[in-house]
Amino acid sequence: MEPNLQPNPLETDPIPKLIVRYAVPTSLTLMVNYLYNIVDQIFVGQGVGITGMAATNIAFPLTILVNAVALMLEKAVKITHSYEVIEA
Repeated sequence: MEPNLQPNPLETDPIPKLIVRYAVPTSLTLMVNYLYNIVDQIFVGQGVGITGMAATNIAFPLTILVNAVALMLEKAVKITHSYEVIEA
């Protein structure tokens, strides 16, 4: 297997460019997720009423927590896998 001859952009690119490259897509993803919750609140509030809105208000932080745990586990698995590939 040949080594990757391209430089790592995290080592060579300027910080502002890296922030735009990595933080902006993540922020947009979070904004779309929150927009989904707002639209869900509107439809549930009109269809079900106050009880449905209370249920979605309780469920939304739980979905954020589950998403955070899933992302954390994903990163841990990727790091562990990369260490195993390096050692092999």
